[in-house]
This record gives sequence, C-alpha cells and structure tokens, in this order.
Amino acid sequence: MADITTNILSALFGTLMGAALAWVVGRQQHKLTLTLEMHREFNSADMLGARYRAGELLETNHTLDLRAMQVAFGKTALLDVWRIVRFYERLWLAVKKRRVLRREVPGLFGEIFDWWYLQSFRDQLLPLGIQVSRDIAAMHEWILERTAPSELASWRAGHRFWSVTSPPSEVAR
Repeated sequence: MADITTNILSALFGTLMGAALAWVVGRQQHKLTLTLEMHREFNSADMLGARYRAGELLETNHTLDLRAMQVAFGKTALLDVWRIVRFYERLWLAVKKRRVLRREVPGLFGEIFDWWYLQSFRDQLLPLGIQVSRDIAAMHEWILERTAPSELASWRAGHRFWSVTSPPSEVAR
C-alpha cells in the first residue's frame, strides 16, 4: 500500500513539475515573441516612414508643443507623431505588465526612444500633462535606470548624427 501511495505521489509531483516547467518556458517564449514582434513593427518600412515624417515635423516646429501644432496644422498633420507616441505607450504597458522581455527593452528600443524623448517628447508632449505624457516620462526614467552610463553616453553621441537641428541637451539621470 505504501508503495502505491509513493508511486501516485511521485507521479503527481512529476506531473505538476512538468506542467510548471512547461508554463514557465511557454511564458518566456511568448514574451520573446511579443518583444520581437514589437521590434519588427517599430523597424518596419511603414513605421520608419512615419518616424522620419514625424521627426521632420517636430524638428521644424521644435518651439511648439503638440497642442499648438495641432491648432496650427490640424489633427491629421500629427498622425505620424501620435502613431509613434501610441507605439511607445503600448510598449510601456507591455513592460509594466511584464508581457515582454524587460531586460531586452533598453537594448532594442532605448537609444531611439531616448532620442525621441530628448528631441521632442520632453518639450512637446510632456507639457500636455495627459496620461500618455506621464507614461512616456516614466518609461524614459525606467530605461535610464537600466542603462549603463557608458551606453547612455554612446547613445547621446549617436543622437548628434540623427539630429537635424542642434544636438539634444543632456538630461540629468
């Protein structure tokens, strides 16, 4: 009788351990898949076009915040800008909800996000005081906390290459 009970408990334990391991592996695989899908979306030809068009609009009108630009040019002029902002909003939600491989986010998205933050979001989006602007600020802080100072310096040196106007000013960590 003891042998049967031991065998049943061993089988049950093995089944539970196998299920737990499969769940962990499946969850990690799903996180990797979503991380790579978001990276692929961000670097798609369509999104690259939106990023370049938005960057030109924002840099040309760097003295205006997004509300003033919307008044001056109309809502449709900012569609590319909002597409980028909403992408980063979705990425931040995925980071907060642990739906992506968080350790990979700074390396895959950090450098370009930092450029957008310094070139535009900080002065053109954050003053709006809306939820997405708070999310963008929180995401920037989160990325900076996970980025080595030498890597951040390398990003910022690279920003000068992409900047049409003057190089972005350094932000205190």
